[in-house]
Amino acid sequence: MLYPLGADVAGIDASRAMLARARLRCPTLMANGQLYQMDVTDLKFPAESFDAAVASFLFCVLPGELQLTALREPGRVVNSGGIIRLLE
Repeated sequence: MLYPLGADVAGIDASRAMLARARLRCPTLMANGQLYQMDVTDLKFPAESFDAAVASFLFCVLPGELQLTALREPGRVVNSGGIIRLLE
């Protein structure tokens, strides 16, 4: 993944196992960022704390009743005018 030089990067997953896998597979991420065990429907970040957010292959596995909440949370934590990308 490419991101601007000096960018702070945060990654989340509900699974400790997936976070451990990410640490092994993405050593450059660990140099410029943090991984958090967190639920996408209840992000523990302050409002407007990111310039961008990306979610990949999340909504195709998330139960229907959680999807609207999961769509709102990136909108809450990304700055006004920021970028949100969804890959499904």
